[in-house]
Amino acid sequence: MTSSAPFTTTWTSGSDAFDRLYIGVPGLAFVKYNASLVDAATVVLTSSSKEILDAIVTEVVDTGRNIFGGAGHITYISTASELKMHFAEDIQLDAHGTLLVEVTLNAPINAITSIADTVIEEGALPLASDADIDVTSVGHNNIWIDSTDASVAKLSLTVSGAGNTYLKASTLHVADVARFNIMGAGSVVVEAAEVSANAIESNVFGRGSVAVHGNTVANSLQTNLMGSGFVSYYPSGSCQTSSVQIGGQGNAYLASVVCDATSVNIMGHGDAYVQTVDTLKRSGMGSGSIKYFNTTPAHLPDEHPHRFFRQPKVELTTDNKFKPAVIATEPTVHDAKSIDLHLTVGKFSWLHTPPPETLSAQAAPDGFFDASYGLAVVAMLIVSLIAFVAFKKTTKRVAYEALP
Repeated sequence: MTSSAPFTTTWTSGSDAFDRLYIGVPGLAFVKYNASLVDAATVVLTSSSKEILDAIVTEVVDTGRNIFGGAGHITYISTASELKMHFAEDIQLDAHGTLLVEVTLNAPINAITSIADTVIEEGALPLASDADIDVTSVGHNNIWIDSTDASVAKLSLTVSGAGNTYLKASTLHVADVARFNIMGAGSVVVEAAEVSANAIESNVFGRGSVAVHGNTVANSLQTNLMGSGFVSYYPSGSCQTSSVQIGGQGNAYLASVVCDATSVNIMGHGDAYVQTVDTLKRSGMGSGSIKYFNTTPAHLPDEHPHRFFRQPKVELTTDNKFKPAVIATEPTVHDAKSIDLHLTVGKFSWLHTPPPETLSAQAAPDGFFDASYGLAVVAMLIVSLIAFVAFKKTTKRVAYEALP
């Protein structure tokens, strides 16, 4: 590792390959690809503060994950490794300055997690292969994924926090599952002329959103909303089956996608906009609504006016509501980003929440995403339990009402 004024540090990994990249420091980051490099990765850190640079550790670590593979009848297990940038343990630091992270890879990698504003340049991810791609944003940062044509086996874009992940490509093809996960107020935005997958799954927990702009084609479309967020597909598309789950006041804007069969479950007062040719199924309770657009499905759900609880209303609409897919301007290496660090790194340092106007340098701990997802699932179960209890109480009250 070398260091020189005005505060630039260069680190090289050697020739050993790794499977994942974790950028656990804030600021502005660029992930690049250069096949001519001898080293698997070269990391250049630039800052206006030497204190900030001195606090950062760059290393390749064992993630503890196992990769299973096979050649013929031989099965082998290898341990996954990760290039990781994080702050040194047991350090106290208050500092202000800019931070630029430049990671250049000699081979594409499948998984990137970052708490920095991050530009993933063409070639850094194997977006023209049969790979499983996993990109995760943690915190308030944005991630931009650059690609021309993207064709992969699986795709997972996850936002945990209030950041945004943008994927813009000419075409996007996913052989198996494209999964978009939001925990918080962030968003995933996908823009491509053609978006195709065997299955597309959007999960929004909180007030975040998923917006897909392009002709979307899938065998299965699954939309899960818990909170006040939304999922939007526009301007066209088709699917065989669509499943919508809404808990709370979230909205699903799916009427641009023509599906053979659609099932919608609403617990709350969210709205689902759909376009269904054959069968539309309804379940749930509350003041939400299911609005079918353009054509009346061949089979509509039966009405039960004397039920003890209110079911979501099913009605025709002439309004194909949607939310535009807006991609923020991609930064350049000249867009220096200032950060204020109030750093206390220790075993439980991540429990301390900084004020909202301060960008904390505390990296999300290992397992943070898994914990967030677990909390979201627990929240969903609690809401379902409350709804069930409310339903039982309602039926009991009606049972003891005096007859006229």
